[in-house]
Amino acid sequence: DAQTTSVSPTSTHSPDHPDTNADRRRFNATGERVLRCTLCNQRLEDTHFVQCPSVPAHKFCFPCSRNSIKKQCTGQDLYCPSGEKCPLVSSVMPWAFMQSEIATILGEEYEEFKRQREAAGLGAPGATAQQTQQNTQ
Repeated sequence: DAQTTSVSPTSTHSPDHPDTNADRRRFNATGERVLRCTLCNQRLEDTHFVQCPSVPAHKFCFPCSRNSIKKQCTGQDLYCPSGEKCPLVSSVMPWAFMQSEIATILGEEYEEFKRQREAAGLGAPGATAQQTQQNTQ
């Protein structure tokens, strides 16, 4: 299914669904739309936030995304920072971060994250999700 890989969770180009995004978008004093993190409600910067490809209202700042990834460190796959296993469009498989996305979000902390996973007997994060997505194309 080509749709499972067509959306990057770090993309800021999500469909504008007024009903589902209304609670995440606020207008500031100048009438400009302001995106807010689903978890901490902080204002999201232009391109530095994570968009869940499954749920348009799930938008997360990098600090909340980083914390979520660290908390899920010992899981086989790392899912949406909301804590939900949000299913991909036209699939029962939940969306999970890919290794490159995790590396981008964690930045300098990525090497330590990999060591923790290796110590727990786990491979590269996102490998299962990447293989599943490739197999469904």
